[in-house]
Amino acid sequence: MEFFRDLIAGLVQAWKGISPSARINLVVAGLATVAVIVTFVILGAQTQYVSLFPGDLEPGDIQSIISYLEEESEDYKTGNKGKSILVPSSRRREVRTALFLQDLPKTLVIGAGVGYEILDRTDFRTNKWLQDVNLRRAVQSECQRMINDFEFVNSSRVEIREAKTELFSSTQQPSEAAVMLDVSRTPSKVEVAAIAGIVSSYGGPNLDKNHIIITTTDGVMLKKPSDDDFSSLANDQLGHKSEVERQREEKIRQHFSELGLRAIVAVSAEIDYDDVKEIDTTVSEGQPVSDLSSTTSITSTSGPPVGPPGVGANIPGAPPGMGSTGGVETTEELEETITNYQPSTKTTTRESNGFKVTKWLADVIVEGKSTPVLDADGNPTGEMTYVGLEPQVKDMYTNHILAAVGPPIKLEDVTLSDSPFEIDRLADIQAQMREAAAARRWSMAAQIGRPLMQLVAIGVALLFIRGILRRAIQPPEIEEEVPEKELEVPEPTQEDIRRQKISDEIERMAADNPEVLAALLRSWLHEEEDM
Repeated sequence: MEFFRDLIAGLVQAWKGISPSARINLVVAGLATVAVIVTFVILGAQTQYVSLFPGDLEPGDIQSIISYLEEESEDYKTGNKGKSILVPSSRRREVRTALFLQDLPKTLVIGAGVGYEILDRTDFRTNKWLQDVNLRRAVQSECQRMINDFEFVNSSRVEIREAKTELFSSTQQPSEAAVMLDVSRTPSKVEVAAIAGIVSSYGGPNLDKNHIIITTTDGVMLKKPSDDDFSSLANDQLGHKSEVERQREEKIRQHFSELGLRAIVAVSAEIDYDDVKEIDTTVSEGQPVSDLSSTTSITSTSGPPVGPPGVGANIPGAPPGMGSTGGVETTEELEETITNYQPSTKTTTRESNGFKVTKWLADVIVEGKSTPVLDADGNPTGEMTYVGLEPQVKDMYTNHILAAVGPPIKLEDVTLSDSPFEIDRLADIQAQMREAAAARRWSMAAQIGRPLMQLVAIGVALLFIRGILRRAIQPPEIEEEVPEKELEVPEPTQEDIRRQKISDEIERMAADNPEVLAALLRSWLHEEEDM
């Protein structure tokens, strides 16, 4: 309390010590500062209205939307001569979602024209060219509707140039598409890939992701087509390789996290993207088709050697082989069967999609073990000493890494080392940093700008008041007294002495006999009148 009394007393004394003009300047500056602060507070407290749908709405949609907003007691304004509707920026997304559920607006796509409902409008004068144009508008608008459902997209514009379908694939030209986004934050690579996939699905069979351009209204290129097929393939393979490595790293990190350990993990993979086609053909006996059988019979007779005539051989007049004893007759039969078979062929074809990991390399740094330092009495001193990990513990961790990565990783492909981590709660800090970065990206420039402008205005006003106070309270400079020079008094003349005597006599008479002096003055006055 003593401090406040001294402060008030000092302010009162300072107020009394300044000049009236300085007081006026001080009061004017204070009022101006209060007015500026009140103005910025009022402006900052006012509701910021934004357009509910970019572009102009049809009169029928205007009336339907206004009726719905009034029924739901939503705050709104009309703009652009009644062709658009403004709502508070904090309610824009919720109101749009509610209107979509009510199938409103019926004739507007955010950022462009109508969707498939345009095909409901039939006219006997419509030719095929107009029908194709309407179909193209409908497809592009429906694509925009789906893109605008992303929470980071305020509005979008899609243009698809569909190539004519050719009979032969060798002469087929690709379709192309361009997408412009008004975003509230920078989308991630996965989100950009999702948008490219949506556009590709609406663009027909001849539109692939390599012929889609995605940019923002600020001129930031989110996706551009590759210069050639090789670059496109290389980019896809590089992204796939990075994703495979990231998955293995996250899996290893998760294993150590479950053990209560922190680890720095780096995994690299050698991937073979060559397409392989293997054909295996097996031929078997199959089923019999026809049989061919043949039988051959051969008979032969042989006698004893021919010699001189005698009793039992070479009888005269007897035919050869007859009339001789000891002859032999031989009969031989040969049977042959030929069977024809239809051979059976089995062909096995195996094709690989060009993705095969040929080698893994893993390098892991694990948090080591520390023990407390003891004094001579065996009591802990509060300090820690690093002792590292035992060999059997390292072997166990290595097995965890092998199991997390999977084949074809080998024991010699894993490098495990331990190190003390000096930063406590490293994972929590990293998570907080990621959350802070996400919060900064989500912050709107307008929301940041208004408080900054208010602070700047208040600071300028305070500096202005401070300068005025310094000039007003500053004590005036004390001028040095200059000794006055003595004036030379001239000597009185006889006339001056006579006049001084008359003056003294009149003063004495006025003091002693005022009546006599009054009578004398009246006589002098009468004499002057007579003259």
